[in-house]
Amino acid sequence: MRRALILLLLIIVLGCATHMEEVKKRFQNEYQCSEGIVYDMGASSYKVQGCGHTVTYICSGGDTYGGFGQTDIACIKESGPDPSKADGFSGIRVEKKRNEKGEAILYGKFSVQIGRYRAQVSLRAEPLNNSKNIDFDILIRTYRKTLFADCQLKIVSNGKRVEYNSAEHYKARWDEEIKIKMPLSSLVLFGSGQRVIGRLCDEEFQFTKENIDVVKEFLVYLEEERALNADQNEGKPATTEEWKAQDIVYRP
Repeated sequence: MRRALILLLLIIVLGCATHMEEVKKRFQNEYQCSEGIVYDMGASSYKVQGCGHTVTYICSGGDTYGGFGQTDIACIKESGPDPSKADGFSGIRVEKKRNEKGEAILYGKFSVQIGRYRAQVSLRAEPLNNSKNIDFDILIRTYRKTLFADCQLKIVSNGKRVEYNSAEHYKARWDEEIKIKMPLSSLVLFGSGQRVIGRLCDEEFQFTKENIDVVKEFLVYLEEERALNADQNEGKPATTEEWKAQDIVYRP
């Protein structure tokens, strides 16, 4: 009886250790992070913390039956908060705010996959009623690595190059940021594309239909603000060649 109890405890301990090894390996692969610390939360649940991430996995398998072999181990990630609401994003794709001077500011945001890295793209027009250049910023979580400092971002919409005025690169502890000043005409070209692709170093990627829809929605807000402030612009029409976005129709 005592021998059987010891054997059972040994199986439980070994199973737990195997689960923790599997969880740590998966965390390292998914987040490119070798610093993960695994905590046994009980009931085959394991929390991993490292490189700015906290993730919980639920494991099954690894059991032995009658001393003959082990079943395969499967660990699944426990569902967490909506990724679109992380890093200060509220989940709203386009929203209008006001700065300290009372001027309207327009924000837009979406996510794009660049190779194995997930990036957040943010658009900003300030002041909203007189923006000729749009801030187009890409924030990429690369952890401690610096991967894109010497790379030029290239964007092509329907086979045409999307030009921009300037680009700056910044590196924080976990993230790389590429800040672009994009003329409104270039953003219109982006938003009118059926196929929009990009290249950063050797990483080629594609903007999704949802990404393009956010840009379209952003442009509609810009045109609305331009129309509302037409009487403040010496009677100029709401749409000029520079603001030629009338072909952009936003359909949620």
